[in-house]
Order: sequence, then structure tokens, then C-alpha cells
Amino acid sequence: MAKIVSTDLFAGLVRTTMHLDLDDLIEAAVPQTFKPHGLHQFSHPTESGDSVVAPVEKANVLAMLDEVTSLEDVHKLESP
Repeated sequence: MAKIVSTDLFAGLVRTTMHLDLDDLIEAAVPQTFKPHGLHQFSHPTESGDSVVAPVEKANVLAMLDEVTSLEDVHKLESP
């Protein structure tokens, strides 16, 4: 003979919802402070002798890149 058990009997034993509080695991944000900076001082474009930039022919750049085979070669490219 089968007996039907009411679900009310299990109401206090079965959890249907859950709340997980992770607030203690989250670090507080570090406040960022930005110092104001003054105006940028750019050189006048007609001044000569203060630039390290010079035009280079495409063929020269490609030849220079063909010589790069290691990280040390890349560092050599930085020096004049």
C-alpha cells in the first residue's frame, strides 16, 4: 500500500533560493590622483638641429629590416 507524502513536510529542509555575498572578497578601489600638467612646449618647426627624425628611403628601410634576425639586432636599430 502506497502512502502519499505531502510536500509541506520537506518545506523547511529544501532550500529553493540562495544568496551569496562576495563583498568581502572584492578589494576597495585605489583612488587615482592626477597631477595637472602645464602647457606643452613644442619646438618651432623651422628650428634646425633639434630633431632626431630624418627621411629614409624605403629601400634602405627594407634592407635594414632584412638584417634583423634576433632581439639583439632590434636593439641595434635603436642606436644611430
